[in-house]
Amino acid sequence: GTKITFPKEGDQSPASIPADIIFVIKDKTHPNFKREGADIRYTAKLSLRDALCGTTLTIPTLDKASVPLALTDITKPNTVKRIHGQGLPLPKSPERRGDLIIAFDIQFPASLTQ
Repeated sequence: GTKITFPKEGDQSPASIPADIIFVIKDKTHPNFKREGADIRYTAKLSLRDALCGTTLTIPTLDKASVPLALTDITKPNTVKRIHGQGLPLPKSPERRGDLIIAFDIQFPASLTQ
């Protein structure tokens, strides 16, 4: 998790140097996103037809909005797309944000019909 340190803010007395106070923030799991530093990862389900022919997906964001993502090329199982500035705020500069990384779970049919 993320560590927040308050240097020399611990117990103080005339005979000792105050210690640091350190908080460790544990991440709570999210149903749609997985945290990767300041970036977040979303896995979009995609039919084989859409992976081969292309489509436009509606990708959710953390602020409950959505972003359209047009797929015009063949989408392979290891394809990753990135939407800049839709991730988490950067710890050292909160006005900047990480990226939303989109991976694809391509749904293959169990069998083929003739």
